[in-house]
Amino acid sequence: MLLCPKVACALCSVLAFSGCSLPPDPIAPDGSSTMDSGGGGSDGTEDGGSDGTDGGNSGMRIIPPDVLSRKALAYSGYRAGQSPETGVYPSEAQIKEDLQLLIRGGWTFLRLFDCSPHLTRVIKVIQDNSFDIKLLAGVNLFGPKAQHDAENRAEIERCVPIFTGAPDVIVAVSVGNETLDDWSNIRMPIPDVLAYIQEVRSRIPQPVTTNDMAPPFTFGMDGNTSYADVVQIVAVLDFLNIHVYPFLDAPYDSWDWKQTSVPAGHARAVAMMRAAFEYTRSSIEDVRQATASRGFHLPILLGETGWKSRRAGSDPTERFMAHPVNEKMYYDAIQSWVYGANRTEESPLAAFYFEGFDEPWKAEDDGWGLFDTNRKAQYVLWAQFPDLKPPGAPNYTENDAVYYH
Repeated sequence: MLLCPKVACALCSVLAFSGCSLPPDPIAPDGSSTMDSGGGGSDGTEDGGSDGTDGGNSGMRIIPPDVLSRKALAYSGYRAGQSPETGVYPSEAQIKEDLQLLIRGGWTFLRLFDCSPHLTRVIKVIQDNSFDIKLLAGVNLFGPKAQHDAENRAEIERCVPIFTGAPDVIVAVSVGNETLDDWSNIRMPIPDVLAYIQEVRSRIPQPVTTNDMAPPFTFGMDGNTSYADVVQIVAVLDFLNIHVYPFLDAPYDSWDWKQTSVPAGHARAVAMMRAAFEYTRSSIEDVRQATASRGFHLPILLGETGWKSRRAGSDPTERFMAHPVNEKMYYDAIQSWVYGANRTEESPLAAFYFEGFDEPWKAEDDGWGLFDTNRKAQYVLWAQFPDLKPPGAPNYTENDAVYYH
């Protein structure tokens, strides 16, 4: 999710992409075909996908399977009065408290988003305390090269020494977050993103990706926007880390969130949450099919997905969706699909649930946390953290889930 509050994505339905015709094979900047390429070149790194296969791409770096088997989570530890925008970061003591909670909950594969002091303090706390935690770290790109190259380059120069200095902790890297989708307020030209990815990958040993929503990776059309040239990005990645947010896409009717064919009441709430999960599943499958049709068989991770426990934004649809019970229904479905009884061969290899803790600085984009700002557990975790149930909290049941009416 973008560091600033997310710009609403006016997506057409992802399903619309599945039947679109694909353009001819693109040509890479060096004049070679991007077909059947991927994951860099012969740089001495291990070939193969993160599931133990070669993925159809030579020179691909892998995330170890034992890391992928860990529960994954997006982690930003900003508490009240803290913000990356003001440069007030969580202390090492606060980070230690957070990481101990996350270890207790079984989340030991964490995604962080930039190379600010937050990342360096997290690494230090992990190393000082011998915590068994692995990280997917991020290079934050600020926008197109023409306007933001100095900022982007400064971030790269901050990041590379951190990544190369902690390969035992940082097991993968993402270069750019939501820079490809046409709604993004930091959207960048493909050659810019490509060049930054290739440079970072040439300077570090870890597997490299970029994070974005599903539509760009289907190579189709979204209104007047063509994502055909995103093939060039996929050709240099070691794995895909895809964002899917049914909660955010609902206001644009990207999926049938209203479920008006189901009688109003608990049954409609259940139907909505099942449809939300199906939207996530089908979005990942659309990416898999589109990339495979171009000869890419990259490991796919769910880079971000989540559900709000409370209404934080001004969008009127939030009152029909944001609730602690709905959050639990969605979280449980994702965990079962990726790590539990409903896992299949088509499931993502990991899912970075968004997110660990509420972050007040995000204003309308807050409310996604599994814990609140005071480190009290949301309803989704009450069975696992009974001692962190907020005093006086309602005794929710599934019948309290909200729905459109």
